[in-house]
Amino acid sequence: MRYLIIIVIVIVAVIAAFMSMDDDLSDQSKSYLNLIQSRIEQGSEAFFFLYGISALEGEDPIIKGKALLAEPQELKNKASSSTNDSQTLSKPMESNELYCRFWEDGCFKKVVSASSKWQHEIDSRATLLSRYKHFFNYNEFSTLTEPTFFTPLPEYKYLNYANRLQVFSSLHSAKKGNALEGIKNLIEDTHLLKRHLALSDDLIYKMILINLISNNLEVIAHIKTVYQIETHLEIPPLTKAETSLEAPMAREFVMLYNAYAAIENDPQYLDSEDIQLPNWLVRLGFNLNKTANRSAEHFAKIIKLSTIPATEFTNSLQQIQLEQQPDIELDNIIGSIMNKLVAPNYVEYVARLHDLSCKIALTNHMLSDKKVAINNPYGDAKFSIQQSEDITCLDGPLKDKHNLRCLSM
Repeated sequence: MRYLIIIVIVIVAVIAAFMSMDDDLSDQSKSYLNLIQSRIEQGSEAFFFLYGISALEGEDPIIKGKALLAEPQELKNKASSSTNDSQTLSKPMESNELYCRFWEDGCFKKVVSASSKWQHEIDSRATLLSRYKHFFNYNEFSTLTEPTFFTPLPEYKYLNYANRLQVFSSLHSAKKGNALEGIKNLIEDTHLLKRHLALSDDLIYKMILINLISNNLEVIAHIKTVYQIETHLEIPPLTKAETSLEAPMAREFVMLYNAYAAIENDPQYLDSEDIQLPNWLVRLGFNLNKTANRSAEHFAKIIKLSTIPATEFTNSLQQIQLEQQPDIELDNIIGSIMNKLVAPNYVEYVARLHDLSCKIALTNHMLSDKKVAINNPYGDAKFSIQQSEDITCLDGPLKDKHNLRCLSM
């Protein structure tokens, strides 16, 4: 009996030693960590400006951005949850229908038919529109906050509001007899937004830019249709740099890595009202580097998906969706379970970029007086065109929640 107990103890010890053995960080993991650290260290005036874009009239957004970034984390969290409107630049009410989302039912028609209100909005929010134009003229951008789940985001909503002012300005120009000028202004703005699409290293910012470009394309097509002018203009297709999610995925990886490192340092970091795991179990079933390395492999696949043509994306979709369900590793049970649970379906974000290519194709069709054929970036053989009196949509492999593959006609 005594020998049996000794044998059991030895087996348990061997299993425990096996489970607690961690790997070295992979080159891929290191490259993501180094990329984000180098971007933070290089600094970015553009980021300071964006971080302080809510500064009151007469205040310098860059000074405010630097001050906010220098605040301790707990103060940033408190400020982001209890913003005092008297200390920030005036913005529209959430209920203001002029600032609705274009993909919502009836929104676009409300905006383009509210011509009596456009100029008032432009005049009353001139500072915001000026800051929007100033920000997007920067030819550099790096997110300077540390990637964590608790880091306050820049106030991106100001960009959404200001883009709508840009739309009002072009609509107003068209109504006053300068339709070509209105279209050119939006195309110029779209070029600047596309440049920031390539510069972006934050996934949320990248998705916001997609929506802003989509807004511009909707209004470009609307002005062209309503005023029936010749333009001889076109929107360049998205480049690899603009669709690439390398920097945003690297930042997502570092955010996860920082969370995983906190768990390794203090297993109670995982505790919640519903789940409380013993510290010894967490240390036994969780290995930081193994968990991070598996995560890095997945992010590398997402990055590759973002840089291939839409047709190849469609062909690769089924395989990548299967690979998003990694096996549970016995020597890293908790780590492999967490990798399955914490990350969103990044494939949907890649699809939004390819969907935007569809809207660009539709817009160029309109700008050419419908002389340029509509070529679905996903492949004409597999995906059809859905047309009605008011809207044209291109089919695609995933659901289009934001009407990025559609254009109002």
